[in-house]
Amino acid sequence: MRSKSIVLKSIMGFSKGPATLQHYGRLRLAARSLRKKQLQSRGYLELLRLPAPVYASSRAYEHTALSMQLDVESSGSLFDSGRDHNVALAGSAIHGLVVSQKNPFSFWQAVGAPSKARGFRVGREVRAGCVVPTIGGGICLLSNALYQMAVALNFTIIQRHAHTMNSNGMDATLAWPHVDLKFAPKVGSYRIAISDKTIRFMSSERKKLVAFNSASQAKFSDDTENCFTCNKECGARSSILRKL
Repeated sequence: MRSKSIVLKSIMGFSKGPATLQHYGRLRLAARSLRKKQLQSRGYLELLRLPAPVYASSRAYEHTALSMQLDVESSGSLFDSGRDHNVALAGSAIHGLVVSQKNPFSFWQAVGAPSKARGFRVGREVRAGCVVPTIGGGICLLSNALYQMAVALNFTIIQRHAHTMNSNGMDATLAWPHVDLKFAPKVGSYRIAISDKTIRFMSSERKKLVAFNSASQAKFSDDTENCFTCNKECGARSSILRKL
């Protein structure tokens, strides 16, 4: 069986003759593209393996366990309206979702692909330290808040990736479909309610209202999927992730 490098060289059309720097660069791009497709395929399969999402009305979940107001500031950019629209669209998809040990939260399972065909607009995306326009840009504001609230409620963090290699940060970046945010409560179930830029985790039982501390840090278990474990698996994190 031919190796991947030989197959890629044949595809690129330079399997014979000495390798030049230009050919080597094309080969690396082809290998990177192949690896990205492999990661995306794995992401699709992981989403298919998740239990079907469960939604519930507010009647069964009347008690607020934790509430947070989204900090959405206007920068005067042309993409502010697109960002706000994307956050609202993603929030409407998550609103009413019930999370438990049997039904863990998955951002991409709830929201789906951030495409133009599904109503997402051009927003701001942070890529390699630069702010660039992209479809679905800005929804990381929502994933950041959800992750912070999950940490405050002492949920099990199943998968989370930071915008940088700092695994102790309080943000959660996304890349459809293989870089996801996943978490689950250790006990009981919660309903996520999102309206007017306010996120609430609702419980069916009256519990002490959690005081959110923005300075709190997450504690990762050995099986948590994060930036470091992903880097060990694929070794291509910095070159393929879309940082929304």
